[in-house]
Amino acid sequence: MDNHAIAAVVVLYYPNSSVLNNIKSYADKVSKLYIVDNTDNEVSHKQILDTFLNAEVLHKGENIGIAKALNIALECARSDGYAWLLTMDQDTSFPNNGFIQFFQHFKVLIKEKDSVAIYTPLHNKKFLQNNLYLPYKQVKYVMSSANIVNIAKALSVGGYEERFFIDEVDHEFCFRIRSSGYTIWEDNTIAVSHQLGEKYNNRTLYNAVRLYYMTRNYLYLKRDYYDDDPDFFQNRDRYLRKFFLQQILYGKKRIYNFYMISIGVLDFILNHVGKKR
Repeated sequence: MDNHAIAAVVVLYYPNSSVLNNIKSYADKVSKLYIVDNTDNEVSHKQILDTFLNAEVLHKGENIGIAKALNIALECARSDGYAWLLTMDQDTSFPNNGFIQFFQHFKVLIKEKDSVAIYTPLHNKKFLQNNLYLPYKQVKYVMSSANIVNIAKALSVGGYEERFFIDEVDHEFCFRIRSSGYTIWEDNTIAVSHQLGEKYNNRTLYNAVRLYYMTRNYLYLKRDYYDDDPDFFQNRDRYLRKFFLQQILYGKKRIYNFYMISIGVLDFILNHVGKKR
């Protein structure tokens, strides 16, 4: 298998000028590039289509959420004959030639293990290791961006959870992947650049709507999977208490942030799912 045996999808949402450079870090190393644009209005994709001749727009003009976007790409990639799909956010990029090394390690791993469902890079450079003799390790949970996903295995567990719309989609997917006997692997030698939230005084801050989804979906995740991994949720509880307090204390719209977190709790109680009403 060479680089051109896989497809990639990038999910866009009001993309800025940096997106083209991000896509360039991997687009010419895959056979097909699917574009799913969740921007809530019609925008031109001419520049992307002119730049990346292997690109195809699957959806545009409405925010359908990250889960449905990835599911659409999984189905299209399967129909087009691909076995693996690289899932990318618009703000994620590989370092120079990083994808080549990442993909080489991936090819070695899947020859050794049939159970691989997800192969992912690091998302933080501080965890980088230079041990090329053991470049990867098995992990429990990964973010959804920059994963190479086995399409058949992903679809066999039902794809990504569209009820979540966005946030905790990655963790929920990992729970189902592992419960089906499949494995998740992380490359310790490659770290992607990945923008999380907005930086302010060395703090990462999110907008209030994202806080709503984080709150609501985490409560669903904990309700459904707590018994599968209590340690994960106990650690996550401690992290999120500090995280949400920080969003309330240092966010630009503190009262609104608190309000949206509260609405997230309420909608969980009311069993509201999907896109926020």
